[in-house]
Amino acid sequence: MAVLDEFPGIRVTVKINGQTAPELADPNIAEQEPANHPTSSKYIECINGANFAVRLCVTDDYDWKPRGHALRLQVDVDGKSIISHIIREKDLWHGVYKTDVKGPMTYDVATRQWKDGRCKFSVVRTVDDSKIDRVKRDVKVTKSLGQIQVFVFRCIYLGSTDPVPHYYTNVYTGTLEFSEKSLKGKAVSHGMSLSSLKTVPAPRTCSVKDLEADGGPIAEYRFHYRSRDALRQEMIIPRTSSPGLSMASGLADMPRIQLEKLARERLEQLQAGRRFKRERGLDDKDSVIPRPAKISRCSDSPIVIDLTDD
Repeated sequence: MAVLDEFPGIRVTVKINGQTAPELADPNIAEQEPANHPTSSKYIECINGANFAVRLCVTDDYDWKPRGHALRLQVDVDGKSIISHIIREKDLWHGVYKTDVKGPMTYDVATRQWKDGRCKFSVVRTVDDSKIDRVKRDVKVTKSLGQIQVFVFRCIYLGSTDPVPHYYTNVYTGTLEFSEKSLKGKAVSHGMSLSSLKTVPAPRTCSVKDLEADGGPIAEYRFHYRSRDALRQEMIIPRTSSPGLSMASGLADMPRIQLEKLARERLEQLQAGRRFKRERGLDDKDSVIPRPAKISRCSDSPIVIDLTDD
């Protein structure tokens, strides 16, 4: 759960297929473009084709001064605005307000109906197209690809309004196919697409005014989502080591007392082997190497080799 020390009453998590996604530290946060507000930056592992939601939670640990202001939590995915939730102090129930943002509300101009979509992870595909116009266009889109952001604004609630259809015409039907050059140097593996578009009633909307004194958001919660292979490529999780390297690393980290115990056990095994040879009337140079037993071939039985990587 992403929490900032400055705002302990605001918590943000990502849920994948209904389960809270484990968060990984972002080792590159110091190299990212600095913000004028406190920022939390995490990595999460995405699952191809899985639905995801952003859990927003505000508790009574949040300081509601100055009195009368509300919070506007704006959820963006891949640089696209999904929705803004307005939360007032009186909306907390037993000291807590929480909601799951599962997808954007859209308006179908052709049918004049409201649609409710579900966010899901989809594979990013590349094409060998180096035309300047295509690369420039794709660079703008891929700048925020693979990223979930929640911006927190303080605002004044002005009252409920009727939804404006033209504001919701973006139905997120763009493809996740980009020129290879636009993704050069990036380990982005997935982007957002929509599933389960269903007809729903018009959304409840309201009018607010952000506090001018803040000059923008007061906090940001950032999640970079990647496949497991992409996380390894970016060194967020360690690459799988070979058995020999793993053993050497384990011995290097082993306490001295355990190393001495292993050495004694190995020495006892070697001594026992020599005693056995002397009892049989053999010494090392007279040892006989047995011939390997014959192995019968099964007619057409396949040989199964497990190449899975945990």
